[in-house]
Amino acid sequence: MKKVISLILISLIVITMMTSVYASSYKTELKASKNEINPSEEFTVDVNLSNVQDDSGLITITGTVKYDKNALTLVKLEKQGNWTDPVYNDANGKFVTDRNGPTTSNEAILKATFKANDNASGETAVSLESIEASNGATDIKTDNVSTTIKIGKQNTPVNNTTVENTTKDPVKNETLQNLIKDPSNNTTKNNVTNNTTNKISTKNNTVDNDTVKKGVLPKAGDASLVLTLVGILLVLVVVFYIRFEVITNKINKSGK
Repeated sequence: MKKVISLILISLIVITMMTSVYASSYKTELKASKNEINPSEEFTVDVNLSNVQDDSGLITITGTVKYDKNALTLVKLEKQGNWTDPVYNDANGKFVTDRNGPTTSNEAILKATFKANDNASGETAVSLESIEASNGATDIKTDNVSTTIKIGKQNTPVNNTTVENTTKDPVKNETLQNLIKDPSNNTTKNNVTNNTTNKISTKNNTVDNDTVKKGVLPKAGDASLVLTLVGILLVLVVVFYIRFEVITNKINKSGK
């Protein structure tokens, strides 16, 4: 009978301990300020605590910060909120921090500041591993977490100056393009000057030709008028001559 009672008590103790262990849980997450950076650029990673399932609350937390030292440099690791300054071992990446009292809140624990190395490129990761928190009596583990960072020069927009082509005057357009390419090109400048001079000369010739044509038209009109007058005079002369002959014939007949 005593053995049965002992087995029952042991079973109850084991069940109670297992229930306590499985009931206690939490999550950690990493949040980077930037996921795409340039070489030599700094960024931060926050270590956050969330979803604490423990009646007593958590009071300490420890873990290992892992990253590629060929790509990144850890500048500093600093506390957040009510947590104390972390004790950090740079040789193995382990840290430990605690707070004045236990917590079950969602809150930031640490902030890590990283800098991308000068020649770094491609994707790299920052991770937190071997995480253990304590409620003061029991150590509670959780899953590893990580965040990916992309290192590479970001494309920057360049303002390009575009010269529009003018199809109406291809010679002028070619000259302008030459001036843009080489402002000191005397040949191009001479071409511009010659083109301008030719256009002015052509306009002057057009004006002179128009003036000459306009001057000829009145002279042609005057000649037509003179010819008309001469014709009229000839007609009058012929008429008078005929009448003179008629009168002379009548006089001669009357004298006979």
